[in-house]
Amino acid sequence: LAARGGIVPATFGTAAQTLVLLAWCLRLGQVPGAPETALFIQGMFPLVVGVIWNKVLLRSIRVTADSDAAAEEERRRARAADEAAARGRALMGRAEHLARPVLERLARRESGEQIALDAHIAESAIRDLIRAPRLSVAPLDAACSRARRSGVHVTLLDDGDESPLGDTLIGELATLVADADAAGCRSLTIRALPPERPDAVTFLAEGLA
Repeated sequence: LAARGGIVPATFGTAAQTLVLLAWCLRLGQVPGAPETALFIQGMFPLVVGVIWNKVLLRSIRVTADSDAAAEEERRRARAADEAAARGRALMGRAEHLARPVLERLARRESGEQIALDAHIAESAIRDLIRAPRLSVAPLDAACSRARRSGVHVTLLDDGDESPLGDTLIGELATLVADADAAGCRSLTIRALPPERPDAVTFLAEGLA
């Protein structure tokens, strides 16, 4: 019992055995001698061994549990680091895809208003990737690029987490950007809100005709 954690029942059992032994000796008018002492020791020995084993076993279980918890936490952190690294590589790949055409044209010493505009569009798109990655997706990114080419100042901000906003919402935002651009809007600000807010995004258009 003691080895399995039942220290209290085992103690009561040993105490009862000892009382019975003492009562038997007193009834016979004898002082407990070697045989009785041997019986007492035999009764106490399993209790002592069981208590010690139980303590060692519990400590081992706790150490194992703590070790397992630490290992699981380490695996969780490793997974999070891998996911963050993968997202970083994906963003770097997209940034390179946006910047490379302009950089190659600049390397060929191309100049003029067109390359300046293209560089501005690429720089703005890369800035969007950093500040609002959930909003820098198709078809909204293309709509924002077209609006910028028309002279609209477009600002994308993201105060939320990493959960996607959904294709329907992104499509609606792209339509709003196109409509605002067609209506002569001078400035657009789209902000993705934190998940605890009732609204997913805010859309602010200024200077409509």
